Amino acid sequence: KVFADENVNSTIFLPSSYVEYYDLNSPCSVFYDNNNLVISEYDKNEETSAVHSKLIVFNGTTETFSQVTSDENNGVFGITDVAIYKDYVLFLVGSKIYSLPISDLTATPTDTGVFASSSFSLKGNNLIVNNSSRIEQYRINDEIEGISFERTSLTINETNVISVLLCENGDIVYQINSNGLYRYSSSNATKHCISTEIKTLNYM
Repeated sequence: KVFADENVNSTIFLPSSYVEYYDLNSPCSVFYDNNNLVISEYDKNEETSAVHSKLIVFNGTTETFSQVTSDENNGVFGITDVAIYKDYVLFLVGSKIYSLPISDLTATPTDTGVFASSSFSLKGNNLIVNNSSRIEQYRINDEIEGISFERTSLTINETNVISVLLCENGDIVYQINSNGLYRYSSSNATKHCISTEIKTLNYM
């Protein structure tokens, strides 16, 4: 017979280095690519009621987590959308997209010169952003030092777009405020309505 030892600690061990066990607080955006993971979240100090934005980055090569805490004082407060392009984290603050090298998250964020009202979406080196009156596309180019963003000819004239999603086949799915979900076909430059019932979708 086998008897349980009363002195044995039966607490489940959850290693914090595992992605699935990492403790999060109010995450608002997540992106995974090439074994790297980036999450943005809001972190509220219960004692002071101060609210900070935080980037949590999992480096798939080193299998380690890093955090970049931001606030109103350092100009990167309110991170609302994130993505990963190769060795860079892209994130949206206000209406500007910034980049940070995953290898040096303590570096000063680089203003990419790309603007987005509330959302952007990345597939490969193609970036889609929403502005107040249109959806635009940029192509990311690898440079000797860093990356650059080149505006393409694609423009979709739509107002009140609050969220965009770039599909694998190049199609673009987007939400127009509370007026429904639409899909733009990259093959024939036409759009059609997917649903008019979606009222609360914020991020895709």
